[in-house]
Amino acid sequence: MNNLNLEYFFVSKSPRPFSINPLHSDSMSNAVVMDALVGTLVKFGNAEKFEPYLASSWEYSRDQLEWKFPIRQNLTTKNGFLINAKTYVDSIQRQARVLKSWGSLLQFDRLEGWQEFKNSETNKISGIYFTEQNEVVFKFVRKPKLFLDLLNCAYFGFYSPENYDENENWKLSQDFDFSGSHFLTKLDAKKNEISIEKREGWFSNLEETPKKITFKFVQSVNQSINSSKIQIFQTGDIDHVDNSKFSIIRAPHEFLCALVLSPKRNSGFKNLNARRAFAKKLRKNLKRLDFQSMRAEISDRFCADNKVPDDVVHKVLNSEENFEFKDAQLTLVNLASVLSVSESDQLIEKIVQTLNEMNIALKILSPAEIGEGWMEKVLSDEKFDMRLVSVLAGKEISNLNNELMFCTKMGVRFPDPNGRMCDLIREYELAERDVDENYEKAFYEILYDEACVIPILNLRTSWIYSNSISIQPSAFVPPYPRFDRLRLLRKS
Repeated sequence: MNNLNLEYFFVSKSPRPFSINPLHSDSMSNAVVMDALVGTLVKFGNAEKFEPYLASSWEYSRDQLEWKFPIRQNLTTKNGFLINAKTYVDSIQRQARVLKSWGSLLQFDRLEGWQEFKNSETNKISGIYFTEQNEVVFKFVRKPKLFLDLLNCAYFGFYSPENYDENENWKLSQDFDFSGSHFLTKLDAKKNEISIEKREGWFSNLEETPKKITFKFVQSVNQSINSSKIQIFQTGDIDHVDNSKFSIIRAPHEFLCALVLSPKRNSGFKNLNARRAFAKKLRKNLKRLDFQSMRAEISDRFCADNKVPDDVVHKVLNSEENFEFKDAQLTLVNLASVLSVSESDQLIEKIVQTLNEMNIALKILSPAEIGEGWMEKVLSDEKFDMRLVSVLAGKEISNLNNELMFCTKMGVRFPDPNGRMCDLIREYELAERDVDENYEKAFYEILYDEACVIPILNLRTSWIYSNSISIQPSAFVPPYPRFDRLRLLRKS
């Protein structure tokens, strides 16, 4: 049974090329793969709680300023590089050096020695070290928030030094050495296909877990569904599924689909009034769009469980924004890989309609059409006018998540042209204040005033999976499955 293979399909009209890189784990497809390839101190597991992974346990002081993570014994990477407290600290210090230029490292700025590290007075954060008892220790000057969530991210997992050159640049080759439950066996850039295989003897892998998993993009479920194979579809399109052969799991509405207007490119949207005029027209046209789906809803909300304050809505609806565009054509890059073909087509149609009303044509590009280095080109907001994105924003607004999205280069890189959003985020961060009504009002005021990020949809992702897969509570945990926890049913 453990020799059986699994096909995993991302259903999307806008595939993003797979990237095996610790700096590119922000997209859903890359994050799903990297979670299996990269070992982290903790992972999301049973009963939707964090559990030890590379660490055998954890403990923290009463004031939560000191955290200790004993590392499991006898761990190595696929190529045999030893994973222990010392090598993990070396790995995370390297990642900190690489990521430092990307803006905030979130809760790492609460660590002892952060300021000296940030100012390049030293190349290590003194608040991260190891002990002779094979423990990784994090020592803070301020109590961290959602620290386990951070350590669960592939950004801060274990990376072998074999993957870097002498200048600590990630090697762009297929000879990767990884520390998770699976290892890479194939990366086909032309077909945008990637395959991984489970590591025999790895502590977290179940015997019934498929031996090989192949990831592909398809435009519809019907295009590839095959009841004679073991398959999982990550999708929003759940119609016409044979319930005798396949089952469905639906995640909560935690994804945001938004249109990002570039304030940096030397075109119309560099002008604030242009962004506001377009945003108002687009919202008006989107109101006429009705998704007949449990999966997605047209929404002005950044997160599904929040409400845009009435006075902000009133201000937007009653504003008189007019702008005469000089651009004959604008460019849009479709990065919304969580959208189904139908959803993507309908949204693009409304964007085109809005631009037509302003006598502007639209050129649409995919990441594959941009070619090498597409991610930096697109996320810089300097070469393209718009990008349609889908991002895991959560059900409720989170200051930490907002910091990731608006104030660092680690995630979706939402624009903050005047620094107003990051000022709000830092104010609450430094004052140790939780998100409240005042925060939400200020957040939406800035979001609508700057008109760089236009919320369009709140949506959920779903999984269609073969009935030959036994679903355990710890196997399918949003936003993606734990492949080391999948169990294949034995045939009689």
